[in-house]
Amino acid sequence: MVWFLQKVVLEHTEEIMSRFTHDTMTFKFAYQNNEIEDWLTFANDLIERRESMSFDIKQSDKIDYLKTFFTQPFEFRLATFMLMNRLLPDSARQAYGFCIIKSQFILKDKKVVCPSLFVNGQTKGRKGIHKEKLNRNRIVIEMIKQGKPLKEVCELVADKYNKSPDTIRREHERWYQANGKIYEKMNSIKLRGK
Repeated sequence: MVWFLQKVVLEHTEEIMSRFTHDTMTFKFAYQNNEIEDWLTFANDLIERRESMSFDIKQSDKIDYLKTFFTQPFEFRLATFMLMNRLLPDSARQAYGFCIIKSQFILKDKKVVCPSLFVNGQTKGRKGIHKEKLNRNRIVIEMIKQGKPLKEVCELVADKYNKSPDTIRREHERWYQANGKIYEKMNSIKLRGK
């Protein structure tokens, strides 16, 4: 009886070793931590369990559903290694992808910078409203076309939008530096020098 059990264990171990060869990340991770037999058996059990699971995309936005695929942080790390060697079953790959997307949204909401997940922090300063700048600059251009001097135009627009005349002037100068020459050529008009 003992001989039969040893044979079954040996066959199971050979099956695991054929799946996790020496060049797989899972094997390297287990070898580095001196836990080859335990971790590879655990990884093999995870693969067998996930092969029997199916992924329901309708429930993919629920974190509790995604946790059924990865019940511990260690399982998620093993899934990463198995994904590198194409050992992760389809259902688990889909769940893994949705976990990454969900993580990106959570990190972005909490304003955490994580370059490896392409989550960037908020830019410093106030968030500018681009449309308002465009509207103010359009009015400045129209008034300059009418022949009014830039200083007077900036004061009028500043009063209308409750901004500083210097702010209006700087916005217009930035726009002119980036687009002014092209605008003058296309419209056959001179915005400077009036």
